[in-house]
Amino acid sequence: MKTALEQIEELRQFKDGWDEPGDLAPRHDLLDSAVELLKQKSIPRPRIIPTSQGFLCIDWTEGATYYVLRIERVDVGRLMERYAGGTYFHTWTW
Repeated sequence: MKTALEQIEELRQFKDGWDEPGDLAPRHDLLDSAVELLKQKSIPRPRIIPTSQGFLCIDWTEGATYYVLRIERVDVGRLMERYAGGTYFHTWTW
């Protein structure tokens, strides 16, 4: 499995239309922001996922909890935290 930084470097090569016509390539400022996030926070085995709008999602599992962080702005993301007790949303900054 590729490291998160290797995944981000691959995403830097994406061009508009990378999956379907009209898809936007991941924004480089958001990729840079994701690198900073990964340097600051301990995220176990993150998977970096581009969206068709040029944004990023990072997902991971820790214990029985599943997380998805959607990054649409530099240094700010919307975190979904899902576990047996429910689903919660938070704003994360770094």
